[in-house]
Parts: sequence; structure tokens; C-alpha cells
Amino acid sequence: MSRRILIVIGHPDLSPDRLCRSLAKAYGEGAEKAGHAVRRVDLAAIDFPMLRTMQEFEHGAVPDELKDAADAIVWAEHIRVLGGYALATGVLLIALALTAFRSRQPIAVAGALVGGAPAIGLMSVVNFMIDSDFKWPLFACALVWALSLIMYRFESYNPVLEQRQSQPGDKSKEPNP
Repeated sequence: MSRRILIVIGHPDLSPDRLCRSLAKAYGEGAEKAGHAVRRVDLAAIDFPMLRTMQEFEHGAVPDELKDAADAIVWAEHIRVLGGYALATGVLLIALALTAFRSRQPIAVAGALVGGAPAIGLMSVVNFMIDSDFKWPLFACALVWALSLIMYRFESYNPVLEQRQSQPGDKSKEPNP
């Protein structure tokens, strides 16, 4: 069964060597080889005016620069949005895990919640709502994220771990000569 697929590229850099652009290209080529009709909208390539007021948003006409994109959205049966946000958030969470989480800084939990809830949690929910091809991998990421926060909390209040960390003369904490 052939579908009409729209690929929206949200990365702000027009360079073709960006990961998001490579993913969009591969996804489009694969969909076309499978017999699907594919259109692409590259947001970085569209020079469209910004909306300045609520009046423009609610009652203004669609700018000419966005009419093709609007038509493509109406045309599509399946929309795939690719951008740099998820990758950036993943890098943020890895940086937190390698720094603040390791040194048991309380700010690490706040950073993981603020960085992970909208990126991992919300993206997972939205991908289930739109029945995305990536819903299960995103769910796995969301599960790892949630479990890491639970384990952080468990380890923070674990008296055995605290006792081990506070014992003087612990050879595992002393640097090697």
C-alpha cells in the first residue's frame, strides 16, 4: 500500500553533511524505493516572515513562502519531522551522566528532568500518538531515562552505599601511584 510521505527537515544548518539531513535523505530514498510518494520541506531553506502579533497568528493569511509547505502538510498521509533537538538533548543528558550524576550533585536530577521530560518523555508520547515508526526505540530511551532517575534516587538514599563511601582508608578511592 503506497503512502504519501512528507519529510520535514528542521535542522537550521543547510549543510548536507549534517546527521539530520543524511537521515532525511536515507529515509526519503528508502520510502521511494518502497513505492511511496515523498515530498520534502526544508525549514532552513524557507525565508518566511515571523508572526509579530496574536492577531497575525489567528487571522493572518498564510505567507506566500509557506504555501507550498502548507499544501504538502495537507497532501501527506504520514509526516516525519527530523531536527537537531533530540540529538542535542541526548548530548546534554550524557554530559550530565558523566559529570554531575557521578559526583552526586543534586542539580543533576533537575537537569535530567528539565532536559529529558520534554525531549525524551514528550517525544515518546507524541510518537505513539502519531503511530511513528520510531515509537518503540523512543520508548526504550524514555524507559532508560526514567530508570536512571529512579536508580539515582535509590542510590542517594541507600544507607549501605553511604556507609561504604564514608569509610576511611577505602583503597578503591585512593589514586593509583
